[in-house]
Amino acid sequence: MSRGVNTAALRAWMAVAAALLACCASADVTVTEGVTVTVGERVVATVAPGFLGLHYDGPEHQAWDPVRQRPLSLAGAYGSPAARASLHGIGVGCARIFVDVPGVHPDAGTFNWERTDTAVGEVAESGMDVMLCLHQGGPEWLGGSSERPWWELDEGRAAWRAAVAACAARYRGKVRYYEILNEPNLIKDGEAGFMGWERSVDLYLSAAEAIKQAEPGALCGGAATWAGWESGAWAARVLARPGGEALLDFVSYHIYTSHNLDDADAAILSKVGWFEQAPRHIRAELAGLTDKRVQIVLTEFNTSAVFSKDGKPYTDPRDVNVFGGLVSALALLHSATGGCDMAMHYSTSGGFGLLVWPPLYDRQPAYYAVALLREAAGFAPGAELLDVETSEPPKAAPHCVKGESETYDLQPFAVRSASGTAVVLINKQRDAAVAAQIRFTGENASSEAQVYVYSAMRVADAVYPASAVTAVGGVFEVECAPYSITVVK
Repeated sequence: MSRGVNTAALRAWMAVAAALLACCASADVTVTEGVTVTVGERVVATVAPGFLGLHYDGPEHQAWDPVRQRPLSLAGAYGSPAARASLHGIGVGCARIFVDVPGVHPDAGTFNWERTDTAVGEVAESGMDVMLCLHQGGPEWLGGSSERPWWELDEGRAAWRAAVAACAARYRGKVRYYEILNEPNLIKDGEAGFMGWERSVDLYLSAAEAIKQAEPGALCGGAATWAGWESGAWAARVLARPGGEALLDFVSYHIYTSHNLDDADAAILSKVGWFEQAPRHIRAELAGLTDKRVQIVLTEFNTSAVFSKDGKPYTDPRDVNVFGGLVSALALLHSATGGCDMAMHYSTSGGFGLLVWPPLYDRQPAYYAVALLREAAGFAPGAELLDVETSEPPKAAPHCVKGESETYDLQPFAVRSASGTAVVLINKQRDAAVAAQIRFTGENASSEAQVYVYSAMRVADAVYPASAVTAVGGVFEVECAPYSITVVK
């Protein structure tokens, strides 16, 4: 026997519940009024070809089979059709693969290419460009020691060049980029692994020359140093050497906005301007030294660089959650605005990644922030970043090189692509919404727009319109939730 449902009572209960939820959700949220954003017509930057890259994960990951109750090995993201589809969906064009040079060439008669062969094959098969990062490893290789590293020994430097030459010959026609050296210690004399400026340049030039001999069309760069000033100073030393200009195709650098789990969210967000400042600084450093168009490449970025806690592997949840999505979106937009040619998220899956570990390869919350930029805002190679004015008074923030810079609680960007013009508003406030008025000028003006929202309450739905708005007097009005990305297109 079935029971009838009192629909009137049910509707009344649902209305009360909805009201209570709304009150709870807004009780600790204030609304800042009166921020006006005006989109101009001047192009400040164009998104470069193959702009988005990732760090390679794999070729295998250890997982647990919950059915048969045993460990097993599974392919990394680039060996999974499902993961590849997700990566293509956000426009990933390149994957960076570590090559531990001392590991692949442990002694004069040995080369171990199995892991690199698999990695290069997976990335190439996925249709993405390959970047090999030639990692120098520690000082203890072929007779080297902490007191006298291998790079100070003639036999060590000869083995380095031989290993690099063998690598370039083996992957001829398969690798587009070679990043030479990874975070070498250039300035901390007396600390482990100190290499110094000039020795790092020696190793770079030796490797780049060997690569160009085997693969003249390959692009060589480095040295994956920190942010702006160190990278610019290193590149200047390469260009000062005989033949250095011909051997330097890109300058690479890394930015993490946090190195401490105790860093406050606000402190992290105050540093996102570094992504724009670093490429501008490097470009300015190179401007007086060469007429060559040297690319500027961010080969690692994420919210946090923390990888351990209490002696165990650990990653900051803010790398992958909704907050991490805000940082990723800010990193990409600021990088492109500053003239960066490629920005590579570290890494693909797991605690630092845009996807979860296998076997699911599901999308992390941060993934959807990147997808929103591409699918809703049109942020993709060839898109133009337009000048934007905001009425919000700027705040002081640390500059990545020296002194202070300016930042905004509601950071605006404008993207013009073949599908239209979009304003991207990123609210960096935790507990305050912002009532924004948006004005498109000139040929970008329109009377109707779609609104997309990425927040803790709209993650996977972020790539779908949340509402439509009509301009009143040429102005669109939207409310930007705390810790959110709002796209008006």
